[in-house]
Amino acid sequence: MYGFAGGDPVNFDDPFGLWPFGTHNKIIDAALPNAGFIDRTLIKLGSVLFDVSTQGQTQSYLHGMSEAGQNPLAQQAGTAEFVEGATGAATVFQATGRHVLAMITIGAAIHPVMDATSPSHSDANGKPQVWNPADLSAHRKGERGSPTPEQQKKMGERIRAIYDQVAKP
Repeated sequence: MYGFAGGDPVNFDDPFGLWPFGTHNKIIDAALPNAGFIDRTLIKLGSVLFDVSTQGQTQSYLHGMSEAGQNPLAQQAGTAEFVEGATGAATVFQATGRHVLAMITIGAAIHPVMDATSPSHSDANGKPQVWNPADLSAHRKGERGSPTPEQQKKMGERIRAIYDQVAKP
């Protein structure tokens, strides 16, 4: 199981070229230091599950990317709609006593927020890159490293806002 990540999906690269799982986890830890270990672990799990289950050109907007020929504004609108809908679902789970599902769903909601800052997912101006399955090797090379402090700050604010909306109504 998890052969795509050397049997360790939490710490090793994702072959699809998104921020490696370890980078996603660091982003979550930095954004939510007061959320508690269990909540952060569930959010990380939600992010990983979302990542591995939403690969494909028609799902590129879920990773801050666009399909060939897609208007970038349409892609960004689709991403925003997904994040809002997933945050709403997490809020309902939390309000109805399903905290574990709420935290896992937050992981799905914030995954596109994190991916949109990846240099392989958007350019320096925030314009989404086109998803190209034939160029995964080059895509992965652009994913090495970590977000810049400015990217981390922007993501952190958005991630905290989503978490606070769900966990602290």
